[in-house]
Amino acid sequence: IQDNYKHQLLLDGVLLNNVQWKEIPGNITLNDTSISVTYAFATIKISSGHHVLHHINKNVEFGAVQYGFGQATAYGLLVGIKLNYTAKYPPRISQQPQNIVIVINKDSFLECNGTASPNPVIVWRKDGSPIRRETISYDLNNFFLYSRLNISHAKVVDEGVYQCEFTNIDGSTISNNATVTIYRPPELVRNVKIYNITAFGFEISWLPPSFNGHQPIINYNVYLLDEQNKTLALRCETSFNQNQCIINETKTRYTELKPYTLYYIKITAINVIGEGLGHIFPVETDEYYPSGPPESVIALGYNQTVMEVEWEPPLNPNGIVGYQLYQWTSLPVNPTPDNGKLIYDGTENHYFIYHMHSNITLYFQIVPYNIKYNLFGNRSHIINGSNFVSVPRSYPRNLQGIPASFSIRLHWYPPAIYDRNGVIMVNSISYNARRWNVNGIAIVDGQIRSYTIPNLDAYTNYSISIKAATTVGYGPSSPPIIVTTKQAVPRVPLVIQNIFLVNNNTISLEWKAMAPRDIQGVLIGYYLLLDNTRFGLFENQTIYQNQTNTTGSFRQLVVSNLTYFSSYKVSMQAFTIVGPNTQSNILAINTLKSVPSVAPLNLTAIPGPYPGSMANLTWNAIPAIYQNGIVTGYRIRYAIYSYKDQTEEGVTYEYADNKTEHALIYLLPARNYSIRVAAVNLVGTGNYSNMILHHTSDGVPPNITEVPENVFAIAGDNVTLRCKGFGDPILKVQWIKNDLKIDPGYERSIKVENGYNILRIINVGLVDAGKYRCQFSNYFATNTTPNAQLSVQDNRTTGFCPTQVVNSMRWVKTRRNTTATSDCPPKITGHALRLCKLNNPTGQNWDTIDTSDCTSPNFITLDDMGRRLDKEGLAAIEDVLDFLVSSSTNITLYGGDLMKAITILNKINTLSITVSTIRLEKYLTVYSNLLDSRNRDAWKYRNKFCNNSIQGSSIIHAVQDFASRVDIKSNLDLVAFSSENLVLEVHRLKTSSSSKVLSWVNTDFNITMDLQLILSDRRNPPADKWVIIAYNRLQDVIPATASSASQHAFLGGLLAINTKIISTSLYPPSQNNEIKNMTYSVPYNYPLLRLGNFSIASICTHWISSSKSCGWSENDCRLKDEANITHATCICNHTDTVATTLMMFLPRNIHLSGFTYAACIFCSLAIVITFICHIVYWQLIQGTFTFINLNIFFAVLVSNITVIIGIPTTLSA
Repeated sequence: IQDNYKHQLLLDGVLLNNVQWKEIPGNITLNDTSISVTYAFATIKISSGHHVLHHINKNVEFGAVQYGFGQATAYGLLVGIKLNYTAKYPPRISQQPQNIVIVINKDSFLECNGTASPNPVIVWRKDGSPIRRETISYDLNNFFLYSRLNISHAKVVDEGVYQCEFTNIDGSTISNNATVTIYRPPELVRNVKIYNITAFGFEISWLPPSFNGHQPIINYNVYLLDEQNKTLALRCETSFNQNQCIINETKTRYTELKPYTLYYIKITAINVIGEGLGHIFPVETDEYYPSGPPESVIALGYNQTVMEVEWEPPLNPNGIVGYQLYQWTSLPVNPTPDNGKLIYDGTENHYFIYHMHSNITLYFQIVPYNIKYNLFGNRSHIINGSNFVSVPRSYPRNLQGIPASFSIRLHWYPPAIYDRNGVIMVNSISYNARRWNVNGIAIVDGQIRSYTIPNLDAYTNYSISIKAATTVGYGPSSPPIIVTTKQAVPRVPLVIQNIFLVNNNTISLEWKAMAPRDIQGVLIGYYLLLDNTRFGLFENQTIYQNQTNTTGSFRQLVVSNLTYFSSYKVSMQAFTIVGPNTQSNILAINTLKSVPSVAPLNLTAIPGPYPGSMANLTWNAIPAIYQNGIVTGYRIRYAIYSYKDQTEEGVTYEYADNKTEHALIYLLPARNYSIRVAAVNLVGTGNYSNMILHHTSDGVPPNITEVPENVFAIAGDNVTLRCKGFGDPILKVQWIKNDLKIDPGYERSIKVENGYNILRIINVGLVDAGKYRCQFSNYFATNTTPNAQLSVQDNRTTGFCPTQVVNSMRWVKTRRNTTATSDCPPKITGHALRLCKLNNPTGQNWDTIDTSDCTSPNFITLDDMGRRLDKEGLAAIEDVLDFLVSSSTNITLYGGDLMKAITILNKINTLSITVSTIRLEKYLTVYSNLLDSRNRDAWKYRNKFCNNSIQGSSIIHAVQDFASRVDIKSNLDLVAFSSENLVLEVHRLKTSSSSKVLSWVNTDFNITMDLQLILSDRRNPPADKWVIIAYNRLQDVIPATASSASQHAFLGGLLAINTKIISTSLYPPSQNNEIKNMTYSVPYNYPLLRLGNFSIASICTHWISSSKSCGWSENDCRLKDEANITHATCICNHTDTVATTLMMFLPRNIHLSGFTYAACIFCSLAIVITFICHIVYWQLIQGTFTFINLNIFFAVLVSNITVIIGIPTTLSA
C-alpha cells in the first residue's frame, strides 16, 4: 500500500483505528526466509463469515510488493485468521493424593494432578465436606492441572480423610482417600491418687493417658511446686535425675519434705513428639513437734502491780503450737517443770501477771508443744523480769520510711529491753513539711512496729521522728529522718483562658500557670487533646514544658500544622512522671481553608474514541481531610513531552468540574503528552500529581461524506441543513453564511446527531436567507463543503417586526405589541424578552432587549454563595465579595447577573454589624462595577433600583447603609473611596460639636453641599456619621421616571436627569427630621437652553423607592434663585438620593376658530377701506383731532397685523 494510503482502512465499513505499521528494510522479497522481520499487529475480534477489508479511497490497490525491489521503504498488510480448537473430555486424575503424617504445628501438603477439557474446577474434601480456604493452589499448563492443598501449622482438627474432585461440563471424578495423621504429645494422665501422707512425704500413683498421640509414652514428669508455683528441685524415688522426678512407672514417693507444708503436684506424660499437659493437685504434709525454742522472750513491768511476759513462736512451728509458762521466785539451779510453777498453758504468745508487790523480780521459762500430737519442743532460756516502771531511756530503733505519693509507711524496732523501763504503751510519731508549713502527730499502740502516715502532700520532704512511752511517760525522740513522698498527678485541671487563630492552621492557647503545690511533682509537660469533629479524628500531642512560653502568671502555646478547614474541640492535661491530671475545660475553634494539601492519586489516561487527538483521564478524588476546603473542580496540566530532552512544550491548562474524569480533546496526533492533575478549591490550586505520559496515535485528515443541500422555504417554516465528515483529531465544524462565520445567535440551533452536524432554523425569516456551507478542520487540513442556497419568501410583513439576529440572539418575526422570547447568548443561561412596539402610524420596530432572566455562568454560582452566607454567616463574606469583584470587573453583565448580585449585596448588608475598610472597599468595588456604563442596558426593566421582595431594599440605600457601618479608626475623621463610577466619604460627627452646619465640597464633580442641623432636637442615639456618595454615571443607568407621588407624574412631559446624582444621610437614622434644610449646588450635564420645539423646566428631585412608589419626586425640594443655566442650586428639607431633572413638554398648538378668521377678515377690510378713504379725502378731514385719530389708527393697524401674524406662529401654550 502506498505510504499516504496506509491509514483509513475500513473493515466491513468501520474505520480501523488501532492498526500499527512497521518498516520493512529494502532488498527483501516475500519468499526470503533468511531474514526475520517482526511485524506490528492489532488483534480485531470478528465473527465467522464473509468480511471485506478496503481503503476509504476505493481506487487504492493492494499488492504483494507495491514499490518493487530495492525501494528504501515499503509497507505491507497481512490479514490472517487465528483458529483455536479445543477438544472436550471429562476429567481424569493422573496422580492420586497419598497418605501423610504431620507433626503438630509443622507444614505439609497434599497433591492431586489430572487433566480435563474444558478446564475443570477442583474441590478438595475433608471427611466428605468441601474445603474453602486460601491454601488451595493450582497451576494449569496445556490442560494439565496440578493442584496442591497446603496444610500450615498443622492442628488436631486437620487430621482426617482427604479427597480431591475435578469437575467440568463433561463430567467429574473424585480421587482415592488420603489420610492425614497428626502426631502430637500425649493427653492427660488419669486417676491421680495421693496417699500415705506423713510429716515428711507421701506416695502418688496414676493411670496412663487414654490417647498417647499416635506414639508410645517414654517417661512421666512429676513436678513438685511450692505455694508460689515454683518448681522445687527434689528427687522422688526411682527418678532418673537427682534434681527432678522423671520416671517410667505410674507411681512414686517423696520422703524429704517439710512438715505442715502445702505442696502442689503436676504429672505429665512424654512421647517422642513432646510433653503433654497435666493437672495440678494440692497436698499438705502432716504436723510434727516444734523445731527450736520460743524466741525473743522478755518480761517487763506493765505498772507497779502488773508484769507482762511475751515471746515469739519457734523458728519452725511444724503445726499448731501451744505454750507452757513456768515461774520461779529465784534463779533455779536446775530448772524443771517439777520445781517451777506453771502459770499459763495456751496458744497466746504473751501473759500478764497481776496483783504484784512493788519492785519484785521473777524468773520465767517457756516450753512449746504440738497440740495435735502433744509433742514437746525445745525449752527457752531462763529470763528474769521486774515490775519497776519508768520512762524509756532510749527511743525506738532503726526508724525507716517507705514513701508513696500521699503517704509514708514507717517501720521501727522498739527500744532495747534494758532501755524500755517497762512495757511500751504507745509510740508518738511527729512529722513536719517546712515547704508548706504542715505539722502532724500520730499516736500508735506500743505493740505495733509499723504505721502509715496518710493524707500527705505529694513530692514533699517530710522530717519524721518517733518516741516511745510507758505508763509513766515518754522517752526521748529519735533523730529525725527525711523522707520525700513520691510524685503524683497534678491536683487540679488546667483552665484554658483564651484560644485564637494565628494563621489558617495554627492556633495559640493561653492558660493560667499551676501553683507549685498543685503540681505535686515535676511538671514534665502537657497533653494537648485535639478532637477534630469535622473529620472524626482525635489527636493527643505531647507538649513539653520548654515548648511553652511564660507571660506573667500565664503560659502560652502555639500549635501549628493542624488540619485545614476543620472544627476542633481543644482541651489539655498537665502531667508528671506519674501521669496526667483530669481534662481541662474544652474550647472550640475552626481552622481556615487552604489549597488542597495532596494531589489526586491514580491518574490514568487511555485513548478516547479519537485516539489521535483524545485522551480519557480518570483519577481518584482527594480524601475529604486533605481537601482543606470544598473542592470545586480539578485543573489539568498537559504538554507535549520530548523523551530525548525530557522537556515540555506548549503547556496547556484545562479546568474540569468536580468529577474524577475528563476528556482531553484536540490533542496533536503522534505526540507524547505529559499529563498532571491538581485539585482546586476556593482558595486556589493544590499540588499536581505525578506526571504520566500518553501517546496519541496517527491522525486522519478531514473527509466530507455528506454536504448540505439547497432549500426553498416560506417565512415561518422550520429549515434543517446538515453535513457530515470524519477525521482525527476531532473535526471542528464551522457553519459559514455568505462567506462569513455564522452569527453566534445561531449557535443554539446547531446540534450533532448520529454523526451529522445539523443547523436547524426555527421560524425561518428573510434575514436567514443566504448561502450556507460547512467547514471541517483539524490539525492536518481544512475542508469545506459546496454552498447550499437557503431561499426565503415572506408575503406578510405589515404589522410585524422582522426576524433579526442581534447581540448574539436571534429574534423571530413577531406581531406588533407582542413580546418575543429568545435564548440568551451562547453560554448564558435563561431567556431574553423583546417587545415589538408601534413606532409610527405606518410601521413598527423592536424595543430594547430585556436580559433580566439572562445569567452568566459565574453568577449562577451566586445561588450557592447565598446558601453559604445563610449557613456560615460572617465567615463567608470575604470569599463571596472576592468572587463578586473578580466576576464583575471589566465584564459586560446581563440583567440577571445584576439581580443576583444585588440580592447577595443586600444579604451581606443584612449580616454585617461593623464593616472594615477593606470589606467596604470590596463592597463598593462590586457596586461600582455594576454601575459601569457598559451595563447600561442590563439595568433596564424590572425596576432594579426599587424595593422588591427578591432583592430586598433598594441597592442605593443598601450601599449607603453598608457604608455607614464602617469602622473609622480613632485617629481618623473620615473614610474615603473613589472609583471610575462613584466617590464615597464617611465623616465622623463629633457629638460635642456645636456646629449647626455640615459642609462638603467635591472638586472633581464641582459639587457643594450644606446640611443645616436641628441641634435642639436631640436624638438618642445622636447621629455620629455622615455618608455622602456622588455618582459619576448613575444618571446613565437609573430610570428617568417620575414617582407616582410627584405632581409632574401625569403631565405628559419627558423627564431627563441633567446632573450627577448625590446620595447622603446621617447615621444612625432617626424617625424625626434631623435637618432644617439641605442645600446643594451641582453643574448641569446640559445647559438650560431651548431644545428644538420642547419647553424645558429644571426640577430639583429626590429618588423614592418603596413598594408603592418608585421614581423621581420633587416633593420637599425646590430650585433656589441662585440657579442659572449652567448650575442647579437646590434646597430640600431632608437627606436622600437627589438630582436635578429636566421636564420637557411637547407644544400644544392653538388652532384658529371660524369666528376668529371671519373677524380678522372683516377687520382687515375695514382697515383697507379706512386707509383708502384717508388717501382720497385727506384734504377734507384736516385738523388736530383728525391727525390724532390717524396716529391711533396706524398704531392699531400695526398691532393687529402683528397679532394676526403671531397667532399661527405661536406653537406653545
